[in-house]
Amino acid sequence: MGRLSFMQCSMLASALIISSVLADWDEYATFVDELQARPDFPDLWQKELQDTHSENISSKASVVNFDCDTTPSANVPSTVHTLRPGDINVVGAMGDSLTAASGGDANGPIRVLRQYRGHSWSIGGYKSMASGVTTLPNILRQFNSKLVGSSTSKTGGRDSRGAGLNVAQPGNVAEHMPYQARLLVERMKVSKDVDLHLDWKMVTLLIGGNDLCQYCNNVDRFSPENYVSHIRAALDILHQELPRTFVNLATLFDVTPVAHMGKGIICKGVHRAICNCAKKDELTEQNNAAAAAYRRGLEDLVNSGRYDTTDHFTVVLQPFMSLSDVPRHEDGNPDLSFFAPDCFHFSSKGHAAAATMLWNGMFDPVNNKDRDIGFHTKMECPHKDQFLATAKNIPK
Repeated sequence: MGRLSFMQCSMLASALIISSVLADWDEYATFVDELQARPDFPDLWQKELQDTHSENISSKASVVNFDCDTTPSANVPSTVHTLRPGDINVVGAMGDSLTAASGGDANGPIRVLRQYRGHSWSIGGYKSMASGVTTLPNILRQFNSKLVGSSTSKTGGRDSRGAGLNVAQPGNVAEHMPYQARLLVERMKVSKDVDLHLDWKMVTLLIGGNDLCQYCNNVDRFSPENYVSHIRAALDILHQELPRTFVNLATLFDVTPVAHMGKGIICKGVHRAICNCAKKDELTEQNNAAAAAYRRGLEDLVNSGRYDTTDHFTVVLQPFMSLSDVPRHEDGNPDLSFFAPDCFHFSSKGHAAAATMLWNGMFDPVNNKDRDIGFHTKMECPHKDQFLATAKNIPK
């Protein structure tokens, strides 16, 4: 037998990690399958919506009236610190089921296990904003119609034809990020649509929900130190392999409020299956402390300047959801129209909200970013000459 290649070794190592981590995801999938087999499943979901006063609110995203100035840069920027939206040629994304958009456009209480990558907040490229699909790539496409890398098909897994450069995988944790980074680099290198050295690229990474959901089961394995170490390893790969790249490192929101949404069999059952650590009231303080430590660790990593050693690469922390509560009605009930029928993942409306929050946050100065932009925020237009904010273009 010949020697295994570096990529093959990475895939083997990742497979060993995956097999030991995905128990919660398998339990979630089994529970959802059993629910969907029940003839009263649609009624259960309808009651969940009624109990939270969300029954008459659409989970579909509204069409956004986009009227920003889309004048392109006069010249291709030579530094990552003078990038405008229209300068981005390629998009990629890493993460878990939130980036894979599990259940993102599920039709009622069915098909919540499908990955609706085309609707993903950070990498979806299905249809357009004019058709009601608000995602980061669909916003960027208003400035650059030749943008590549987004997930253009409505559904599909990581290896499907329309997945684009979305290498996120449901059930993944921070341990999987180095493998995802290598996979993303490999796919960019072999893509005929990507000029690795000339194209400006934007990669968005969000990971940690599953780490927090398993933290109480293994506080050492999912410690803040290990969490940051895995992400650092992934970012180091991107730093070394991808020139002309702007990385959005989105910080995790606290999953505890999400795991306490809804009182019916669907919400309670799903949350118990996929995030039992956050369901336990006696562990709330521990979970909150871990989430805060995860965020502080990422802040320290980015603020260290480790990824600001050249003018063609940077990592920018995007904390737009780090202090966010779940979206709520005026009476305090959670607004489930922002969530898929599994009460955990985003609906298309939720993905549109996350995309809008990221978009707005990308222009906030790095020393003054909003950590709770809010799910009901409206899309803002950057000034004509405004750059994507980095640590080296802070306004004086």
